[in-house]
Amino acid sequence: MRGDHGDGLPFDGPEPKGGLAHSFPAPDGRVHFDAAQKWSAHGEEDGIDIQTVGLHELGHVLGLGHSSVHEAVMYPVISPGERKILHEDDIRGIKALYKLK
Repeated sequence: MRGDHGDGLPFDGPEPKGGLAHSFPAPDGRVHFDAAQKWSAHGEEDGIDIQTVGLHELGHVLGLGHSSVHEAVMYPVISPGERKILHEDDIRGIKALYKLK
């Protein structure tokens, strides 16, 4: 999706300092990615890893907020070429949210 796409949260274009994607909490659960970004699925140095951003947005759909731990998927910033996997902070967050051991 690009620019204003009808949900009140327009994208700002290819500048990576703006929003890359956004999501809506369950039960809506929609996730939108900014089509103006250079996305990567294979770790290209100049692309934003779509799998990491998708996992981050899924965390929001499930109710997680942002993390202050840079290595965590739920950290609010990602750099081109950076790829993340679930960090212990992400796992602790979802366990606490859903009262899991």
